[in-house]
Amino acid sequence: MKFYSIYGNCQGMIFAEFLNNNPVFKNRYHYIPLNPCNRIKDDEINEFINNEVKKLDLFIYIPINDDYRNDYKFSSNYFLSHVRSDCIKISFPSLYFNVYDRQMTYLTDEEGNQVHVPSDYHDKILVQMFIKYNHLKNNEIYQKYVEFINNFDNFSKTELEEAAISNIRELKRRENLLEKDKRNDHILNVADFIQENYRFQRLFYTLNHPSKHVYLHLREQLFKHLQIENSEADFNPQLDPHTDFVFGIFPPVRKYLGLFFEDHTPFPANSINYNNYLDFYRSFSKVALAKIGVYPLSGKFTFSKNWSEDEKTHRWAIANEAEITIFTDLELSEKYNIFFTIFVIHPQKIRISMNNIYQITVDFSKGESSKGERSSFIPLKVQLNPGENKIEFLSDTPPLSPGEHDLRKLSFAISQFSVVEENEL
Repeated sequence: MKFYSIYGNCQGMIFAEFLNNNPVFKNRYHYIPLNPCNRIKDDEINEFINNEVKKLDLFIYIPINDDYRNDYKFSSNYFLSHVRSDCIKISFPSLYFNVYDRQMTYLTDEEGNQVHVPSDYHDKILVQMFIKYNHLKNNEIYQKYVEFINNFDNFSKTELEEAAISNIRELKRRENLLEKDKRNDHILNVADFIQENYRFQRLFYTLNHPSKHVYLHLREQLFKHLQIENSEADFNPQLDPHTDFVFGIFPPVRKYLGLFFEDHTPFPANSINYNNYLDFYRSFSKVALAKIGVYPLSGKFTFSKNWSEDEKTHRWAIANEAEITIFTDLELSEKYNIFFTIFVIHPQKIRISMNNIYQITVDFSKGESSKGERSSFIPLKVQLNPGENKIEFLSDTPPLSPGEHDLRKLSFAISQFSVVEENEL
């Protein structure tokens, strides 16, 4: 009997389920489990390194940054440094595909911790409908939501197609980096499989939760490398662990992406209905809601310098420096809240100032996870003057093209920009 283990994010544990679900593989390899990087503790790592790691004949890993959790011990390199030299080392990149459900967003509390109620995942359009219509009953808000997601004018075919291209290109880049690492005996690639199949099979249930089709493709490659002839049916042919939470795919998204597979998932999701979300949002004061990213969209402002055309949900900066001008009818300076989400598609640091007074620097430059789409909710408390007020954005990186089929030069994007009087909260 040989031994194997997997280290990485939650996708590693799910991949282990698919490996252990196969009788041929299970008869050859005994699984030594490891918790994923976000849950594993010091004691578990020490126990594994001291008593288990030298047993391994096969080590599969998803790259984890050297500075993850501010401790090298949680990195994949730390584990790699302890396996035997003759241990087979297999890797695949952290998998994501933010295309089917671009409405997905995370919320954080006022301490910056992720909100897990009623789910880790929230629907930004449902949030917007709540912000705008929270004086209505839940079923009336939901009706507004349904009208919005069925309106083709609210979605961009170009943006969706470019998102697919951008996501696949980023996965290929990650795969290429792993191919260049001489420590790896083999890389399990998935980018080409996604590119060829995402319109015919649902490959992701949320942006980072692949369906069984992706895991089975990974397993097929692993078996081929290990020369395992798979002659037996899986113990559980229906295994598909991530179906516990699935976002519905909006009708315009289905049409614009040219999706052929059937999908009857309800909106917003299969396991949590709109009442669960809306009741949760209603349980907070306006101040608390604003601190987790649910706030009124208001204020008089213009995207005054170096912005793309309005793409309905966001605006792209087309230079590394951009401005938004806020207008007030004040006679004296007053305190205001400014809220927005800023997101990027390549690593950079963005310095934000208000009327030439420094406010904050948003750092998207650190670690492997800095590559690809990332976002941050920004709440600012500022002093607005009578008349015009300018909020300035300065990136340390020039704008880049998202991909070979998109010739635009883009720096960073802003969505849900809002100027809220302090007394409104």
